[in-house]
Amino acid sequence: MPETFEVDGIVFDIDGTLFDTRSVAIPSLKEGCRSLSEKYQINLSYPGDEKYISFIGQPSSELYRNLFPQEFHGYLEELREVVRQNELRLITSGKGKLFPGVREILSTLKDQGFRIGYYSNAGPSYFYTIIRTFGLDEFNIIARCYGETQLRKPALLRKIKEDANMVRISVVGDRKEDMIAAIENNDIAIGARYGFGGDELRGYAHAFITSITELPDLLAPATSSRSH
Repeated sequence: MPETFEVDGIVFDIDGTLFDTRSVAIPSLKEGCRSLSEKYQINLSYPGDEKYISFIGQPSSELYRNLFPQEFHGYLEELREVVRQNELRLITSGKGKLFPGVREILSTLKDQGFRIGYYSNAGPSYFYTIIRTFGLDEFNIIARCYGETQLRKPALLRKIKEDANMVRISVVGDRKEDMIAAIENNDIAIGARYGFGGDELRGYAHAFITSITELPDLLAPATSSRSH
């Protein structure tokens, strides 16, 4: 039997943990590179799926600087906006996908008495469009992102805990930064192996899941949260 952690709340990363970002990110960036290359007569090449996925989860300002050579950095603000609009269009038109079992597990966890939050390094339009489009706001008590706070995940998690009055939580995410955020806030780090982080989670997570459906077996509501 896996170890069970008592917590009063769970904070989920969005990209690579609840939302399969590849379903909109890859076609949106491909189209963005094509449209700007045509508009400005430049060779703004799509960097490839593997390279792109390796940076998903960073704030977009960092992600694009890491993806493209210096000679194209003057185009990146426009590229970010084109890609953002492409992603929002795909999400709201039904092209985006949650990972299997996400809504069912969130409903189960809420019914068990856990307080649920979401956080992300994304901008607010993307972050809240995912939450609204898939009805994830049915389950959570708080949601915060980098784009509205300018806080990276360790500080963002601290703010979420303060704003929602949560004491002991589990952070579920697919990147090392999620695990570090949990550790720095004296919380439980659960690594989502099915996401984008892969080996970078080793040595940081208290436990791992290969599907979100495994999460309820790892968590129990803390005594202080059972009255909520």
